[in-house]
Amino acid sequence: MTDNAGLHGDPLQRVFRFLDSRALCVVCQVSRGWAAAGCQDNLWHNLAAQKWPMKTLRLHPFYSSYRELVKDDNKRSACPTIDLASMNKQSAYKYNRPNYFLQCRLTMLQWDRHAQLVRLYFDARGDLESRQADSSFAAVVMDRPEHNYHLRGAKQPGMSDLVQTSRSEECNLWISTSRHNKGCLVWHEQELFESPYEFSVSAYKPCDASRYGKPHKILWNKALVFCYANAVVSGPHHLDADCTCAELLKIPANSHYKDAFLAQCTSFELPGATAETLKNQNEQQSRLLWHSLPDEIHGNPNWWG
Repeated sequence: MTDNAGLHGDPLQRVFRFLDSRALCVVCQVSRGWAAAGCQDNLWHNLAAQKWPMKTLRLHPFYSSYRELVKDDNKRSACPTIDLASMNKQSAYKYNRPNYFLQCRLTMLQWDRHAQLVRLYFDARGDLESRQADSSFAAVVMDRPEHNYHLRGAKQPGMSDLVQTSRSEECNLWISTSRHNKGCLVWHEQELFESPYEFSVSAYKPCDASRYGKPHKILWNKALVFCYANAVVSGPHHLDADCTCAELLKIPANSHYKDAFLAQCTSFELPGATAETLKNQNEQQSRLLWHSLPDEIHGNPNWWG
């Protein structure tokens, strides 16, 4: 079958509208007629509109067609974004009290897939004179369940092992005072996610040698965590730091961080749009993040200067 005259034109395109991008690429290889129908850009625009919001479907100057946009997974214009503010994510001083208060509220975690950058947007308030936002760290930790494994001469089961940690490469502050820091921390994605995340049980000393005596590989759940103005240390997420850690992203066993990020993202945003939105917030909008503070802190004007 080389002509497929009875299937050419609009009827064939109506059938192709039910296909995903991979299937559409396959049918385009059947014949010239099918390729001509399958390459119609309105089909690819329809696919793009099902996956990404319309505001991110920009061709110029990056793509010549929607087919090219879909094949590139719209990396130029659609940044997967996780809304951390709605999850009440925060990194806070462990010993907050009315006369000494420090808390960092996290608003958005965004992955710019084209630039290969991860951006974390935050709003920190309190006694910030001795705390530098650019000294903040993110880390990937491995969560071991309550198995009878012990690192030789080290930790107790059920604690989190530090896989890798990274200080932010860039810190952009839109507000910087002794009481209020607001801005964005930036990491290169390889700094956070370059580990293969595979660990051999042979590195552990099994308590039940009959069951776990043979070396084999096992994959643990991981998490991306963040600590404001502190390093993330080995052990439980916040054992040895004076600020708590916030969990930014769960990375299930047998899952790559890219898949985990896409599965947990709450929206796709244009590059730079999130920063502009947060920059333009007035004080009343910014204060909405802080409505849950204790009255003795929320009512103290010293922390809102």
